[in-house]
Amino acid sequence: MQFGRPLDLTGLATALRIEDAGAWHLYDPDKHLPPAKDTLLRVYGTIMSHVTIADMPEDARLLRLLVDAAAVLHGERNRATGWRVLGVDPNLGRGIIAGRRGCVLEWPVWVMAVNFGLGHMRHDKREDYFYDDYK
Repeated sequence: MQFGRPLDLTGLATALRIEDAGAWHLYDPDKHLPPAKDTLLRVYGTIMSHVTIADMPEDARLLRLLVDAAAVLHGERNRATGWRVLGVDPNLGRGIIAGRRGCVLEWPVWVMAVNFGLGHMRHDKREDYFYDDYK
């Protein structure tokens, strides 16, 4: 695993494009234009305003964007893989985003989402982030 990597907002920019498309399977890089720089920086600023345990975000949108960004930065094309990058079972991840009872966003998951979604952490190879039963 690589720690302390420089900030990389390309994954977040693509996650905003996927959000604009409505879903991963509807996303077309030629059709969905990159977000304006001020929009990207505003979302980044919102994420960074939630970097302490006392400021956990209530908005599932931020988590969803970071999970998608983590997947993009690892060359993947679905949110389930983004959850696997973070070490979270995709079913639990879907429950967290949906606000399902018993599925709560915990601090370690948020920190991993911020670090992987903004490029500060990265796995060296694909095998490092898939569960054994998924290979």
